[in-house]
Amino acid sequence: HALEFPYRSQLLLGEIEGYNADILCLQEVDQHHFIRFYKPQLAELGYDGVLTTKVRVREGCAIFWRCDRFKHLASHEFILRNELVKSSLWDKLYKLPEFEGPLRKRTTICQVLVLECDGKPVIVANTHLYYHAEARHLRFIQSAMVTEILTA
Repeated sequence: HALEFPYRSQLLLGEIEGYNADILCLQEVDQHHFIRFYKPQLAELGYDGVLTTKVRVREGCAIFWRCDRFKHLASHEFILRNELVKSSLWDKLYKLPEFEGPLRKRTTICQVLVLECDGKPVIVANTHLYYHAEARHLRFIQSAMVTEILTA
C-alpha cells in the first residue's frame, strides 16, 4: 500500500509544497504520472514543467519552475552515451572494457533548461546518474559529460 502511487503521490505533493521552491528537479518520473499527476497538480501551485524521458523507457527527469518568477526560453535533451562518443574523453576510454561497455549500455539523460528571471538567463540541469554501488567510475565519467555539456 505504501509503495502504490496514489498513496505516495499525496506524500510527494505535501513535500513539494513544504519546500516552497522556485525550481524543482525530479528524477525517475513516470511519463504517465507526469501527465496525469505532476503537471496538473503543480500547475495549481503555480509551476510549469518539462519531462525528458530516457531512451525506450517511459520515465526520466522533470524540471518544474514557478511561472511567476521564470520565463521558459529553451529546453535541451542529451543522452550521455551519445555525447561521450563525440567528446575528447572517448578517445581515452573506448579501449578500456570497464568503461566502454557499461557506458554504452546506460540510457542516462541530461535535461537542460534555459529560464529567464529578472531579465537574466538561468540555466538549470537535471540528470540521474547510474546508481550501482560499484560504479563510482561511471558516475565520474557521467558527471564529466554533464560538465562538458554545460560548458560547451
